[in-house]
Amino acid sequence: MIRAYRARLSNNQLSGEGMSNTGAWDKRLTQLEDRVYKTYKARLEACKRLEARSRAINGLVVALSLSSLIAASGMIADKEIYGPHGDVLWLYIAILTFAGSLTSSSMGYAARSRNMFQNYRKVQSLSVRVESAKSDPSQFTKENFERLSSEYNDLLDESENHTTADFLRARSQFAPATKPKRSERLHVLASGALTLMPWLAVLAPVALVVPAVKSFWP
Repeated sequence: MIRAYRARLSNNQLSGEGMSNTGAWDKRLTQLEDRVYKTYKARLEACKRLEARSRAINGLVVALSLSSLIAASGMIADKEIYGPHGDVLWLYIAILTFAGSLTSSSMGYAARSRNMFQNYRKVQSLSVRVESAKSDPSQFTKENFERLSSEYNDLLDESENHTTADFLRARSQFAPATKPKRSERLHVLASGALTLMPWLAVLAPVALVVPAVKSFWP
């Protein structure tokens, strides 16, 4: 009997009975506003991450392609410029270039970044509308809450989700007083390192191009 009473009380609270409708739906709109805003900030960070990785991989492919051409020109002037196995070395470089192109194509960072951009702008617009609804007591209704909540759920399904690292980076903006745990810092660092890795790989073909450039000025 006690359980039945508690279940009835819980249902009454969710439906707005037993308390003012204004208070019930104001609270739920506040919770929705918080979720939507956090999602917007996290997906903004996801868009930045995808865009940065797209630029990094494209930069690596361009660097490898140009260095291969410059090295080939240098080897025409001096076949031994890279030692007796220079041709094998640049065969490996060509394979890496091809692998980079395949990675860029298969991961689709550019298209995913664009999709994420469109999604976070929609979530941002929804965040503004929820904030506006929360400031207007006439909109503290079940129907309005369900409509906004449904739109929020649709936007969540519209694109890929943000990562944990994206959320942690965003959290530093909407909750700056929150001190990240060591595991969280490592998570963010690992994500950043993965984004930075293609740029670091560019240093290898640039260094290999140096002997070829010198061969033009004996």
